[in-house]
Amino acid sequence: MDKVTRTSVMQCDGKGRSYYWPKAKTPGSGWKHGGMRKLLWEGVPLMPLLKSLELSPDARVRYLTANGKDVPPVPGGADLIKSYPLTAPQLDDAILALRMNGEPIPTVHGGPVRLIIPGYYGNMNVKWLTDLLFMPDETPSALMQKTYRMPLRTVEPGKFTTQDLTQENSTPTYGFAVMSVVFAPLAGQTVQGGKVDLKGVAWNDGLVPLNSVRVSLDQGKSWMATDVDASDGPYAWHHWQTRVRLPRGSHEVWVRAIDAWGRSQPLDGLTTWNPGGWDWHGVDRVAFQVA
Repeated sequence: MDKVTRTSVMQCDGKGRSYYWPKAKTPGSGWKHGGMRKLLWEGVPLMPLLKSLELSPDARVRYLTANGKDVPPVPGGADLIKSYPLTAPQLDDAILALRMNGEPIPTVHGGPVRLIIPGYYGNMNVKWLTDLLFMPDETPSALMQKTYRMPLRTVEPGKFTTQDLTQENSTPTYGFAVMSVVFAPLAGQTVQGGKVDLKGVAWNDGLVPLNSVRVSLDQGKSWMATDVDASDGPYAWHHWQTRVRLPRGSHEVWVRAIDAWGRSQPLDGLTTWNPGGWDWHGVDRVAFQVA
């Protein structure tokens, strides 16, 4: 079948988890911003493939479910099988990926075939794809029903656990939240005084464009615009940069992105604390020194 390419950000839903820990520690790896990268995928478009099957219409079918060849990591554990509403707009850009960055997908990254849904968190991009199932409801797997879910309201540590998550009070972590990060200066770095270059990247779920990326040097009291480069497509990240004049001493840069729907990053990322440590997208803050 015809193949297409997709350039998109791939990130773990647990990226930034350790930033939640000042409020309360959660299970899982204590990542900061390590679990992300921009990648080029090549493969067969998903929706044309499904339409070519000429399936009989069934009003009960509301979800596409993807299963991979991997098995639960421990006996009796949950299988990593994921479901997606057939109405999800990102499915129109999904592919059955065969190549990554110009090469066959390495096994560790899901080869030979991986489902890639641009704009969706990594756990939703099922590796070693073996089955696509049409289902009336989401898969009952605990990794769909109890894990990788965000509460619909603010919850407090000790008063809400992953076992309290239901389809009524939470939603799966499908698409990315709006996000931006600082790449330079690095945290704790000492840079030379005078003009200092601030740089980083920003992205969202690809449904609408990013409108702006802004930085603050006074802890959010005021914000200044940055120069934002064009991206490699709606699901890739944008590089942003600006040059500022700073005196000798300690400084902290904050960055936040805003998209065409007005979605942005909370100034206090702890407001989205949850027992799984998912979906961190608070304003990125980097402290550095000017010599």
